[in-house]
Amino acid sequence: MRKFINYLFLFFFVGGAFSNVIAPSNAADIPSPKDKKPAEIGVIIGSTRPNRIGKQIAEWILNEVCNTPGLKFRLVDLVDFSLPLLNEPFPAAQSDNYTHEHTKKWSKEVQSYQGYVFIIPEYNSGYPASIKNAIDYLFKEWNGKAALIISYGFQGGKKSAEQFNQILTAVKLHPTQTMPALTLKKEMFDEKGQIKSPGQDFAQYMHGIKKAVQELRGLILG
Repeated sequence: MRKFINYLFLFFFVGGAFSNVIAPSNAADIPSPKDKKPAEIGVIIGSTRPNRIGKQIAEWILNEVCNTPGLKFRLVDLVDFSLPLLNEPFPAAQSDNYTHEHTKKWSKEVQSYQGYVFIIPEYNSGYPASIKNAIDYLFKEWNGKAALIISYGFQGGKKSAEQFNQILTAVKLHPTQTMPALTLKKEMFDEKGQIKSPGQDFAQYMHGIKKAVQELRGLILG
């Protein structure tokens, strides 16, 4: 009987200690998928022209896609960075030892995102110099990240998007296959040159925009 009691003691004591080793003491110790931080996405306004509609379009898109699971969007306005025509002494692909404060500021901003949404107009069948200049300032900061191009123009902006897509792949960004292009019409504008009702005028493009955002999400989160 004494031997049997000893066996029971060893079973409960050793077994209990072993279970405490292999099992967490509290369910809260187990990481939850909900605890993961959302991927930061920079929504970059490609036009710096006074009275542009790019910011208006960007804000409307941001409002429509802000609840996308796993993604957190933030507006990035090139106007706030005052980038002159590229004036670094060495190409960014060769050296990231930047000499100018405006480059360092821009580099820090771009590095903080895991992906980008570029809102670009079409000027004379192409993208604006402002966004090309902003891309050229950096190189490694763009590498390996996901990107989405949304263009707009009176011809739909498709030429601008197709050309800009080549620029993004050159700096090793990974663009989505879907590139929404918003067609502008004169009757959309008010007397100040702004879009009267983006939600109404661009409603037909929202399905394509959300599809593209899901592609962006897939590229980032897998």
